[in-house]
Amino acid sequence: MIELAGLEVQVVKSSSDNDSPSSECIVCGRQMNVGLKICGQFICSDCEQEIVHTEVSDPRYLYFIQCMKQIWLAALS
Repeated sequence: MIELAGLEVQVVKSSSDNDSPSSECIVCGRQMNVGLKICGQFICSDCEQEIVHTEVSDPRYLYFIQCMKQIWLAALS
């Protein structure tokens, strides 16, 4: 785990073994084993890449902003 801009960030790279728990992505809702945990909120690697490559003019951009607010709310609590 690292601290970035005052937020706890953890890179999650679990295998798909039964003993490796998956996390629910705050963007797509899927249970995944690879992604980022920021302040305890999980973003799968697929959604992370989609967020990074989405233009501001894309209609999905506002949805991603709403999802990211969950991270800030977790950080404030």
